[in-house]
Amino acid sequence: MHKLVQNIPKLIISTAIFLSALSAADQSPLVSATKSRVALDVASRLNLPESRPSSQMYFVGLDFHKIFSTRGTDFATVLLQPYWVDANNLMPFPSFLDDPDDGGLQWRNALIDFHLTRSRALNLKVGHLEIPFGAESLALDTNGTLRQLTSNIGLKVDWGVSLHGDHQGLEYEVAWTRGSGNDWETQGDPGVVSGRIGRSRYHNFIWGLSWLDGDFLTPGGIVPKTRYGADFTLYHEQYRLIGDFSSGDDDGLDRHYAMLELTHESPDSTLDAYSQIRYQRNELPQMGSTSTKTAVIGMKWEPSLGFHISTQIRIWSDYERGAEPPALLQVQIRKRFIGGM
Repeated sequence: MHKLVQNIPKLIISTAIFLSALSAADQSPLVSATKSRVALDVASRLNLPESRPSSQMYFVGLDFHKIFSTRGTDFATVLLQPYWVDANNLMPFPSFLDDPDDGGLQWRNALIDFHLTRSRALNLKVGHLEIPFGAESLALDTNGTLRQLTSNIGLKVDWGVSLHGDHQGLEYEVAWTRGSGNDWETQGDPGVVSGRIGRSRYHNFIWGLSWLDGDFLTPGGIVPKTRYGADFTLYHEQYRLIGDFSSGDDDGLDRHYAMLELTHESPDSTLDAYSQIRYQRNELPQMGSTSTKTAVIGMKWEPSLGFHISTQIRIWSDYERGAEPPALLQVQIRKRFIGGM
């Protein structure tokens, strides 16, 4: 059984390749060119913390998206996003790297989404998928961007399965994931159940309720976590307001979180400007509760198709005296070479 689950990432990739080869060989193709997209994604990021050494990150990846159809009906969507990430003096560094100057393979989305009904009211997603929790579930793609909507659960994407769909104005997703993040791990037997249900994303006002419960594999061992959350998104002309709120615990220690974001998009959709305010209150062992606030201001400019220049400034306040992290300026240049198949 362990050998089987360890090979799940390979099985997903092999199935995606098999479907692509089948569609290419068939005289009546399963998929048309308009339902395929592939992009080479290259980015460079500079981190400039106040009064501390700078760090850099470099990304090179593939973004492959293909919809498979038969007899005019879509039956599966494949999304593969493997990226090579190289870090220089990065502190803290992500768990899939071994040190501040390491490089490694990062899986963003790597999944097959089977459309079980013609209306897509019921779908089965298998692979490396985003955990359905909070406002991040409805976000436009934030993989590889400075702007993030992730909350304080400590994990964004994970290996697993989910059932999801949109029915009568309600959108839902329920998932079981491994709880190990970038790599499929069998040690310690972690596992997470999560879900979100809310108003369909095709409205000007969207709301959602989320839940999460399970064991996460962290560098310090298995940590049981529970969360209950609520989120909303409000669109008005070129403005978007997002709210995300959750409460729960990490191994019995209370966790409370809140985030508000206001975004303005230019009429030609080439410039986004946003601001975020985040609040967290955490209970620490034998130390009581501590609260923190962060403020973020950022922008993303797309002067030509697929070419992005982004910058973001984070400012901390209300930390314990002597423990304040420095303010941080980040700049990222990203180019996506987009093509069809």
